Amino acid sequence: MRRVQVTCWTPGFQTISFLKLLRVSGARSLSLAEAKDLVDRVLASEPVSVDFRTDEEAADFVCQAIELGAVASTPEDIVDEMECCPQVPSETDSYLYVDVSSVGEEDIDSLADAWLACWRLPINSPERAALQWISDLEYELLKKAPELLWLLILAVHGKNQTPRVQEVLAAGPLEDLLGRYGAHFIARVEAKARFDPSFARLLGGVWKSTIPNEVWLRVQTVWNRSGWDGIPS
Repeated sequence: MRRVQVTCWTPGFQTISFLKLLRVSGARSLSLAEAKDLVDRVLASEPVSVDFRTDEEAADFVCQAIELGAVASTPEDIVDEMECCPQVPSETDSYLYVDVSSVGEEDIDSLADAWLACWRLPINSPERAALQWISDLEYELLKKAPELLWLLILAVHGKNQTPRVQEVLAAGPLEDLLGRYGAHFIARVEAKARFDPSFARLLGGVWKSTIPNEVWLRVQTVWNRSGWDGIPS
């Protein structure tokens, strides 16, 4: 177990982004109440510690926490893992504006393979850096082609239902899609969850975040929360 200390945040840090980062970065399992308590404490400038399973996951968390506006520190023996992480991130350096106009349904299968390959690779590895475009593409699909993002979510879920993939898929693209276009997609989400128990369980990993209240109520009628956030399987 590796411990990272978060000492303070800039006034404008994004709470939701921090909560998502905790959920997908390899931190030990935190309940919603525990995660919110951490946020409250860092907002009050109280030092807090977060435990991770590996040095690599701890180093990656520090890199991303710094980008969100944190002052975070980790033991010096893994500082080499963090050499690629800028203290003052450049938006143009860290994000590629991917053109999605040429992406079609016929590309979804290969895109799902690339998404899974990216999340399987070691953090900070050259191979993973070479696949960074898939994260940028995911963001562009959210903004400009949500129907294709929905198909990508379904394809990834169909190919891999391991806990790690479920965590990232629920906290990332599925939650984002429902937050921005929930009213448009909720009927399909409900139908999929009722037909496919594994999708109902994936849905159980979604948090409300920016999801509209009426959509959130419908999500809760079809999800399966077992195994999430400390709830017994």
